[in-house]
Amino acid sequence: MGNIKTKELTPVRVDPIFFDALEDTLNKYFKRFIYLPLMQELKPSMRLNNAIDRDVFVEALMKGKVYYYRGYFKGSFNAQVTKEILRIGGVWSAKESGFRVLQEKIPYPIQTAILNSQTAFMKVIERLDKKIQQITPANFAGSIPLEKILEKMIYRTDSDVQESMKGLVISPKLTDQQRVDLVHPYVNKMKADIKGWTEEKMLELRTEIQAKLLAGERYEGMIKSIKDSYGVSQNKAKFLARQETNLMNTQLKEERYKSAGITEYRWRCVAGSPNHPVREMHLIHNNKVFSFDNPPIVNKKGDRKNPTQDYNCRCIAIPIVRFSDEG
Repeated sequence: MGNIKTKELTPVRVDPIFFDALEDTLNKYFKRFIYLPLMQELKPSMRLNNAIDRDVFVEALMKGKVYYYRGYFKGSFNAQVTKEILRIGGVWSAKESGFRVLQEKIPYPIQTAILNSQTAFMKVIERLDKKIQQITPANFAGSIPLEKILEKMIYRTDSDVQESMKGLVISPKLTDQQRVDLVHPYVNKMKADIKGWTEEKMLELRTEIQAKLLAGERYEGMIKSIKDSYGVSQNKAKFLARQETNLMNTQLKEERYKSAGITEYRWRCVAGSPNHPVREMHLIHNNKVFSFDNPPIVNKKGDRKNPTQDYNCRCIAIPIVRFSDEG
């Protein structure tokens, strides 16, 4: 009987192009079908009366750039608007970030503009709230075309795994149906995550907009809320594009290796940095050999996982082939 030798395979990594494509798709759908329609509602198209449309102060009020709330003019002030507010007795308050003006000192045309702008703004908020309520998270999540990107990713990963084992072991390539069967549960999970996230964020957005309305905020405050929510959605897209697809590809690679009789791997940590250090419970596994079916403990909760399966894990599993040197 010959000696048993080992050979470490080149680890297969997912091409970042797939992460980028998936993240870009998610961001485009968040932006096109949720956030841009909401932002459109915050672009008032109020027509100014010909008699007053040359008044910069009135125009600023009508367009929502400046608003009057509880005795203060607030918003964005240019030199002309500031000059007019000072002319009617405005006094700057750093605490309120606005000009204090007693209502009885406000000229009638300005009071009319304030009333009209407030009425128009409330109509905008009503439309905005209605549009948020009309977003159907299940339909939105279901419309995102994830399948083709993930199937291409699986095809590439399977081909790379086959190439890494070439000449050492034999393992048949996945059929089209096998790729679909592997992708399907991950697509469903990803869309369920998007649905749940959308429900949560739209509720949060409605609550925040109502709170800002009660606090006297106007267009700029509402726009900031929507932009901030979109920023959170971008982070969600990045997480899904990397974490979930890493899990899917890790599962595929493990199944392909085990089907070829490869059951072990060497844990390899990446080089950490001050901003992204290697986790201590991962570092202790560096260069140690484990079984795919019996991974080590990776966190304080006692979870057992292989490389990349823990949240945001960048470690690598290097498959080990064992074979006899008999001719």
